[in-house]
Amino acid sequence: MKDMMMSDAVQHLMDMNCEVVSAKYIAPILKMSESVIVKHVKDGVWDADRLGNYVVSGGRVKFFRKDFLQKCGFLEPDKAEPTVEQLLQRVIQLLMDMNWLLAERLNEKTASCGNS
Repeated sequence: MKDMMMSDAVQHLMDMNCEVVSAKYIAPILKMSESVIVKHVKDGVWDADRLGNYVVSGGRVKFFRKDFLQKCGFLEPDKAEPTVEQLLQRVIQLLMDMNWLLAERLNEKTASCGNS
């Protein structure tokens, strides 16, 4: 996160709970006018990798609030979710561990039955 004191505009954006916001909410943070931001998007020069993703619907442009805050360094990035392959590998490992524990338990019972 940024070490500097957060501006009111940043704090307001962080306090919101909507998924997308208009350029009016990010303009004061970037020190740009709303119309210039929208023009950058429509002209294809908006750097989504650095400033956040957006969606265009008709003449409207909306920006993903949380993505913008994360890419600008005001919020920590979300933890990466495990992939399907990683989840399956974990399930396989758990099943193998359970199988080994059951085999050990069976060996203990078999050994105790033979000693009676």
